[in-house]
Amino acid sequence: MMASQDIFNKNPIQYLEELASSPSDQSYGNTPRPSGAEGHFISAMGMIHSKRFAEAEKKLATAAEISQKDMEANPTRLNKEAFAIILLQFGFVHILLGNKEKAAPVYQKAIEIWEDIHGKDSPKLKTLKNDYADILKEIGREDEALAIYNETLAK
Repeated sequence: MMASQDIFNKNPIQYLEELASSPSDQSYGNTPRPSGAEGHFISAMGMIHSKRFAEAEKKLATAAEISQKDMEANPTRLNKEAFAIILLQFGFVHILLGNKEKAAPVYQKAIEIWEDIHGKDSPKLKTLKNDYADILKEIGREDEALAIYNETLAK
């Protein structure tokens, strides 16, 4: 692991990847170690930045699996929100890979979780629903998309 004075000479994503993949018995002082899901999520963000979308998809699949188990074992607001955020990024990577059919159910699940956490009046929820409607429209599910657009306009 690099010395603390070297932290600022390195890309922050690379630093977090190193931290996430380092041995658990290594000391980091006051630096918290990311969870397994967070470690995979951080690695995926680096891969997306490098346009390695297929690799990011695999990392996000693992992150989602771990995060879902964490949420089911301990359904706190923080665990639910972490799972929703991972799902949104997972859906986004499906879109980048040209697979909007795979993205739609992932976005739908993330929206359900987000609404459960933040309520129906969350400003972010309206944006997420519009993004989801855009995906539905692009995969030929215009009636569903129109219903969601109308719902978000009514608020």
